[in-house]
Amino acid sequence: MKSKLLLMVVLTTLVAAPELASAQSVTATATVAEYALISGTGDLAFGTLSRATDNVIDAAGGAGHATRTVDFNHDVSITFNNVPANLTSGTLMLPVLLTCASQMAGVWSAAAPCATAQLDLDVGAALTTATLGFGGTIAAADVATAVAGNYTGTFDIVVTAR
Repeated sequence: MKSKLLLMVVLTTLVAAPELASAQSVTATATVAEYALISGTGDLAFGTLSRATDNVIDAAGGAGHATRTVDFNHDVSITFNNVPANLTSGTLMLPVLLTCASQMAGVWSAAAPCATAQLDLDVGAALTTATLGFGGTIAAADVATAVAGNYTGTFDIVVTAR
């Protein structure tokens, strides 16, 4: 009888004993990167210049213009740094006004001087694509007084999240 009573006490203790539990938390994190990719090749090419008429290349298309493609997943502003006011050949200078425009959904923005342009592009989907176009003007009067040579200049495209 004592053994039955002892067994009942042990079983009751096991059933009535509180469960010992351990808890922890797990935190999940994620970072969404600012995605913007510029691609493309080709340079703005004025070719052999005329001394009789201004040499104009439309940034939105036409002979000699250059383009770049921008893929982005957030609203961006595009600006241009180090835009030259002159193309150079050694120490020689040829004045130029470089222009920039953008195209989204088949519609080109108005061309603006690259030195002061800010192109604000908005995301239309998870990934949006735009085309940047480059053109410019070299005045006939500046060509008429320029020394023969190959004149060049470069500038930087800057994409910033906004």
